[in-house]
Amino acid sequence: MADYHVLSGSTDGNTLNVVAHFAVPSTLNQAGVNYRVALIQYLGGEQKSQVPFITTQEQEALNAGEVYERTYTFYTHPGETPGQKVTRLDSLHGQERTRLLAQLELQLAYWGYSRAIP
Repeated sequence: MADYHVLSGSTDGNTLNVVAHFAVPSTLNQAGVNYRVALIQYLGGEQKSQVPFITTQEQEALNAGEVYERTYTFYTHPGETPGQKVTRLDSLHGQERTRLLAQLELQLAYWGYSRAIP
């Protein structure tokens, strides 16, 4: 399974449109709901990929909440070699993963909590 897919670049070559996949841990939130279940429920029951050439395995992982898909713009640097771009893309993916999972943990921490006050 790919960690990210590059879909297109700008006509001037200065940006790339990236679709990234981030593994969602199979852990429980404060309400006892698995984050993967909470994510899919939060997204309305499905997560359709923006990648036209997505594999069946990747789409199944998205459907199960095992993976969260996000898009972002990657800004290239003039004179950068393809290898340097790949190194920066990989690094950005790691940074985005840390940021996104921390955000999801906070956003879905109490998803599914219900209480009837006696």
